[in-house]
Amino acid sequence: MRHTLSKRSMDDEPTPRMTRAGDDLRCRLRRAMDQELTREQRVLLLLWYAERMNPTEIAACLNSTPGQVVSAHGRAVETLRRAC
Repeated sequence: MRHTLSKRSMDDEPTPRMTRAGDDLRCRLRRAMDQELTREQRVLLLLWYAERMNPTEIAACLNSTPGQVVSAHGRAVETLRRAC
């Protein structure tokens, strides 16, 4: 099945239904991060997304290799997908 974008502009205000769905997803995501991820996975995702660090920078912080960081990131994201 192919998904297409609606004619709504990305700048349009979200509808109440969209807001509720987004709030629900954020709640499920927060819960999954707290319950399903290890502390190390949460730190990695924080550095990756909030701090916008690349795998090489994260590896230096975590005394790891960039390849291990990318692999751990993939596992953490997959864990969240399954939980949400």
